[in-house]
Amino acid sequence: MKTRSKPATRKAAVKGDTETQSTATKALSPRDTNPPRVLILPKGASSQSRIISLPHPATAQPNRYLCCPENGFFEFTRITAPRKIPSSWLITHGQESESSTAATRGAETVVPDQNGNSSEEKKGDCIDDPSAYISQDADLLIATRYDPVFFLLPTLHPLTTNAQQKNMFLSDEDYLDLLESTSRQWKDVLRDPPTRSRVSKTIETISDIVEAGEEKMYRCSDQKIMGLLVTRAKSMVEKGIPASMEDRFVSRPLQAPSRRVPVPSLEKQSSSSSEDKESSVDSQSTVSTSQSASTAATSILSEQPEPPTPAETETPASIVHLQRLRVALDLLLTNVPLPLCTHLNTQLSSPSSPIDFAPLTSYLSHVASLRAEVVAQSSFADNVSRKRALDDNEEAADRRAEKKRKSEDEEKKRKTESRGVKQLRKVDTSGMKKLTGFFKKAPAKG
Repeated sequence: MKTRSKPATRKAAVKGDTETQSTATKALSPRDTNPPRVLILPKGASSQSRIISLPHPATAQPNRYLCCPENGFFEFTRITAPRKIPSSWLITHGQESESSTAATRGAETVVPDQNGNSSEEKKGDCIDDPSAYISQDADLLIATRYDPVFFLLPTLHPLTTNAQQKNMFLSDEDYLDLLESTSRQWKDVLRDPPTRSRVSKTIETISDIVEAGEEKMYRCSDQKIMGLLVTRAKSMVEKGIPASMEDRFVSRPLQAPSRRVPVPSLEKQSSSSSEDKESSVDSQSTVSTSQSASTAATSILSEQPEPPTPAETETPASIVHLQRLRVALDLLLTNVPLPLCTHLNTQLSSPSSPIDFAPLTSYLSHVASLRAEVVAQSSFADNVSRKRALDDNEEAADRRAEKKRKSEDEEKKRKTESRGVKQLRKVDTSGMKKLTGFFKKAPAKG
């Protein structure tokens, strides 16, 4: 006995179609217009720390800073991930893992467990934490300490003020009021007593002080500003400049070039002469001419001075130290307005500068003169090789023109010949005596 299965009811079929349609039409949430950022804050930052927007001292453009009542000001430095490798951040708020952030690369997600071991999950797997967030941009923002003196220079120094007023003695409260007038954020920042006290102490470090009764009056001093910048630069040099900056801004500018100029190869310049092989005489004359020119050029170029010894190319340690200080000062002056930066550079080059950069200046000018000499020698060698190649090309062109002229003359002669002469050319005259043999002079009788 055969049994048949009952067909599915219409109600069940409609229900399955509805579930499939709801699954297919489920879409992802729209991209967040203000995604969260991965920040690395300083250790021991206060809970009252906040991110504020202040005008940059050099450009006056709004920039983000971290203001901590206990530790001072910090600037955010962006660390960009390499674009060749697709990267992102997986930010979680789970309580099971000590770390709340994991980096994702490609199609794999690296998530640390309770023991600190990383386990790999394929992209698209289910994550227990519903509040997890994937940031498409895998960049880091690291908070680095920022000296508040750079915030004060655009307001305190007379070269950077709009009124170009005289450098007068003012109280610290007057300077703080000027600072508050530049930005609304400063009003909120200076309400905090620790931050206000820190800014007042910074004003004292870069100003000349006079006492007017019981109150102290301050005036911005170029000598104290330069002394502070030099102290900061020396601290940077003692801690060590990064290797990339050391190579690009210290080693390369101080490297003296070698004075030896390579002798150009003249063997390939006579290659055009091999195209025309008219006769052995022409080839021998060409070879002899090429050898004589090569010998003359080699004798001229061999008179270049020998390369300096390692002792001559080695840069003195004092010059290297001055170059490092110069690089550190240039880096610090990028946070200063352009008029004040030019003024401070002039002061650093003057005899009253706390650091004497005259030996560094003379050494750099000497290196520049050596490089100019090497460039001149290289251009001379290049001109000699170019001249020899030009001469060879002219000789080859003359030979080709002469050969063409001869062929044209022969062609003209053939066209003017008679029919009998043309037919006589076809006769085999190898065994015949020439006609001139019958008209020879008779031998003298003895």
